[in-house]
Amino acid sequence: MSLEIGLRALVGEEGRVSPHEFAVGGQSPPFAIAPVNEEELAATLKHASASGAGCSVFGSGSMRNAGNSLSPYDFALSGHRLKPLIDFQPEEMIVTVSCSVAFPELQRALAEAGHWLPWNPPASNGTIGGIIATGRSGSLRFRHGTPRDRLLAMRMALANGNLIKSGAKVVKSVAGYDLHRLFCGSWGVLGVILEVTLKTSPRPERSAWFVAKTDEPEQAIANILSSPAQPDAIDVINTKTLAVALSGFEEEVDWQLQAIKNLGIDLAPGDEPVVPTDSPVLAKIVCRPSDTIEVAQKLAQTASVDTLAHAGSGIVYAYSDDQGAADLLASLRSELGLKMMFWSLPPEKKATVRAWPELGDAAGLMKAIKQRFDPSGLFEPGRFFP
Repeated sequence: MSLEIGLRALVGEEGRVSPHEFAVGGQSPPFAIAPVNEEELAATLKHASASGAGCSVFGSGSMRNAGNSLSPYDFALSGHRLKPLIDFQPEEMIVTVSCSVAFPELQRALAEAGHWLPWNPPASNGTIGGIIATGRSGSLRFRHGTPRDRLLAMRMALANGNLIKSGAKVVKSVAGYDLHRLFCGSWGVLGVILEVTLKTSPRPERSAWFVAKTDEPEQAIANILSSPAQPDAIDVINTKTLAVALSGFEEEVDWQLQAIKNLGIDLAPGDEPVVPTDSPVLAKIVCRPSDTIEVAQKLAQTASVDTLAHAGSGIVYAYSDDQGAADLLASLRSELGLKMMFWSLPPEKKATVRAWPELGDAAGLMKAIKQRFDPSGLFEPGRFFP
């Protein structure tokens, strides 16, 4: 029995979906399936793993092009038919949510009780599972931390079909190893994230972005950080535009805004900066927070790219519609020793431009962990290690 026939027998006719919706780096799988519940999912994984197949797991697919090309890419596994769950306990300030739920949908549910998750991740319309799996946070991490910091518990499906859980649905727990935090940012190579429990926060009365032009972004940032204001985020767009997020009670936001204006920074209401995840070339660079602006300036000057820098967090995004920018960015990565990963590359560039930075001594450890959780190489084969 072929792999396709075997898997389709497990999910039924309704579990068959068009493979063209699940292209990764321009490469579509021969077929795609969508289990309707966790039992079907577990049976699917067990059968596929025993067959030595390779698959990619999809939520919204917003980060499908990150990393290297998949090889083999035998089928796509979609979670869109799995039953959505949002179990919010406002008195405990925790929410348990299935990973097929879209992030905006979860935020709306929390907002009804005056709560939120203080995240603004790139591709914010993605699913909770995708955001956790890729470890996406956004500029609000400067004050509120990353998804990993709010992750209390997780249920996962492994390649052998076993369903496991890690953590506890309480804020303070010392129960076992933090496997749930290992899965956060693993890019789906260890297993399928089914459900997570997260800490929430009271939603501020007002949350707003303000922008100002500046010729000296480093000095402006230093002045803000030494002021009484407590910004949620400080971004710099193309090294010349400062964007600051403030939140709190109405009077509190007004007071912080005036404190920054008193520094000679003429902030005005503006829009939240957004990482253009649909750019043909998109790279994320991680550096020391004190080096953020210098790195952004070097990238803009040498590679002729647009940049968005999360100045308080040491993260710079470089992006361009010009495919040639990929080669220039890769050269700068080697020249300056940057920790640069490509979230998007044209398909023809994936063969010549390395998607991830040099992993060094960590490569052996990462391969050993991958081997322990997914010995057959079912999940995302080749995405990290060609």
